[in-house]
Amino acid sequence: MWDKKLILQAQAIPEVVGAWKAGRSATIIAPAFMASLLQVIVPEQKGLWGVMPLPGFGKPQPADFGTTYATIAQASKSKDAAWAFTEWLATVGGQRRGFNPGALNAYLPGSDKLNLRNSYFATPNYAAAFQSGQSKLPYLRYTSDANAARQAVMTAQGAVLNGASLTDALNKAARDVANQTGRDIAK
Repeated sequence: MWDKKLILQAQAIPEVVGAWKAGRSATIIAPAFMASLLQVIVPEQKGLWGVMPLPGFGKPQPADFGTTYATIAQASKSKDAAWAFTEWLATVGGQRRGFNPGALNAYLPGSDKLNLRNSYFATPNYAAAFQSGQSKLPYLRYTSDANAARQAVMTAQGAVLNGASLTDALNKAARDVANQTGRDIAK
């Protein structure tokens, strides 16, 4: 796919946006917030975009491309009010009023009830693709070994894109993480 230039090798956001505007993007693998950006950047492509879960090994797979956290500063003089706002934001009503209409919050008790109809998308409820996989996402718990694992995964991705087999690349990543951290390889 690299050789045939089917994958955009963008070095910066302007290149990605330029590809959208030129109609050179058939698919975008991106987080839910991208829905807001598409409407603003390429309004003329209304009705041409739909949303679907990521392809996986035999079935669609959810993924977490990053999370926005509601945080309360330790030094805050209004912690009770901040906590009350955070609790409200986690409700369906709070998500409908507190977020951009194109956004989907990952907090399940409210998000699983959202019906984000948007005439920009060909998909009737574009949030459904994200909601269906949301409860299957594992919680991320970072340890002091997170950077070693991240580097091993990035190296594996590069190896696969350069022709290595997925199995070989992942096995090497597992060995590298085990060697660097002293952890056993999961079975």
